[in-house]
Amino acid sequence: MPRQISITTLLSVGFGFLMIVAVITVSVIGVNTTRSNTFNLVSQLANSALGNLQSEIKNYLQPINAQLDYIAQLMQEGHISPDEPIKMEASLSGSLSALPQVYGMAYINDQYEMQIYERENALFFTHNWQQTTSLEPFFSTPSKIETVLWGDAEFTSDGIRIIPVTRMVYLPDGRKGMLLTAIDVQQLNEHLSQYAGEHTEYFMLLGKQKLLASSFSVPHVTPSEKNPLLDIASLDEHPISKIWSSERYATDLQLPAGMNSHLVYINDQPWIYIYSEVRTYSEVPITLGMMVSNQALSSEFRALILQVVFSALMLLLFVFLCWSFSRRLGQRFTRIAEGFEAIEESQLDDIETIQGSSIKEFDQVATAYNRMTDSLRQNEKMRNLFGQYVPADIARRLVKQEGELAPQEELATIFFVDLEGFTSLSERLSPEQLITTLNAFFSMVAEELEREGGIITQFQGDAVLAIFNIPNPQPDHALRALNAARRVLMRTEQERFNEQSLHCRIGINSGEVIAGNVGAPKRQNYTVHGDAVNLASRLEALNKEYGTRLMLSESSVQQIPDQRFRELGKISIRGKSQAVRVYTLPGA
Repeated sequence: MPRQISITTLLSVGFGFLMIVAVITVSVIGVNTTRSNTFNLVSQLANSALGNLQSEIKNYLQPINAQLDYIAQLMQEGHISPDEPIKMEASLSGSLSALPQVYGMAYINDQYEMQIYERENALFFTHNWQQTTSLEPFFSTPSKIETVLWGDAEFTSDGIRIIPVTRMVYLPDGRKGMLLTAIDVQQLNEHLSQYAGEHTEYFMLLGKQKLLASSFSVPHVTPSEKNPLLDIASLDEHPISKIWSSERYATDLQLPAGMNSHLVYINDQPWIYIYSEVRTYSEVPITLGMMVSNQALSSEFRALILQVVFSALMLLLFVFLCWSFSRRLGQRFTRIAEGFEAIEESQLDDIETIQGSSIKEFDQVATAYNRMTDSLRQNEKMRNLFGQYVPADIARRLVKQEGELAPQEELATIFFVDLEGFTSLSERLSPEQLITTLNAFFSMVAEELEREGGIITQFQGDAVLAIFNIPNPQPDHALRALNAARRVLMRTEQERFNEQSLHCRIGINSGEVIAGNVGAPKRQNYTVHGDAVNLASRLEALNKEYGTRLMLSESSVQQIPDQRFRELGKISIRGKSQAVRVYTLPGA
């Protein structure tokens, strides 16, 4: 192999001296003008200040949601009952100890009777909730509301601005209740004011316009009972009112993901707004941000402009030198680019390989390019195979075996699930709605089967056929099928699919089957055949006669000795000389 020259060595000789001159020139200017201020500005705006504030606000608000969810979960699981006041008081009082940012906590039952647990002088915020008209929509809705909800800001009878926070509770006996607490807006303002700097102010907006809290005071403007939260448009004497000005400009700040910034000139003076949206606490997003005034920016901007001018001059010099030298080097890249165009416009088999180079890096590029085209040819072959076979494990075996897959006779567990009442469902729904509903149901079934290692071989109308122990050995294949069935039945009863409530029936059988690919040469399907498959389908259908959701054959039950089952009896199966003993789960 001829001696190779590193492109690093080749470029270093030509540009090394000029790079040193440029770096020294730019460094002298940059260090003397921005060494103290630029770092502080960038670090303050881009990273630490708002990031720390986000963390503090999260630590301030998140425990409220967490405590309400925790108490609601304990009540829904029966660990705490509203009929046991002593336990209720102990639990809610303990929550109050962990939540100094709220005044108290209350529980309201479905008869609108209220149990109040309060701190000293904290009873006021519950009074407004004794009106049943404001509670009735929460208790009357048939769907469950298992999230913490923020209400609209309001004034208490004592003139305190609050934000009610509620969490519905669904007791084990079917009764409904509501946990209620409230956030003091003034206390939130005081918490935010702790972070104000000499030239920075912080704010929290509910949505885009309502001022929830701020580190600054707003003279001459007072919240009213009709508008407990000020609209920033009414604060025309304060820079916060200009945050969404149509004449705003993008900044070059390098901000963490989720943060945004822009610049607005107010009376010819620059203001930078840095903010992010928080969607954790209320249905309306909270905009949490900071404003940096012109006093903090003017000197840094002048220094940065000076540095940009000198950097631009040096950049022009480097561009000219790079252009004159790269003309020769560009010929190699042109050839590579032509090769990529050939990939897009031609067959992969027609692409020619790129010859090596005496320059080390170009030789590495040529080698990588040639390997890439070989890989693309292989991937094209894999895609053709994937188009013929659905299960991923089968596709991988086909690639490994060059497209040949011999028939396989194995002991397997067959899982057959079918929707109940599909005919009436198809009559009620439009074709588009029916397909969307089926796809939602099939997605859930596929997820649970894949969780247990099952392979779906067919989607048959409203039914799914899956197998375990083929093609990959699974000693506990019957147990895996049972676990998948439990999850499918549970989720079918608990979830809605395209807003539809569904029910399904499942048949499970274990036996010898033949697995293989069936179809035309250019379009094939991997499936299974045998009496065991037919029996699984028959068991699924027999659920209707026995009033069950799940039916297993004796051959499957025998492979799961540590599970409890309820025997349904012996049934005669068409085509079989002996009756088959069938089982279901207790309570199924």
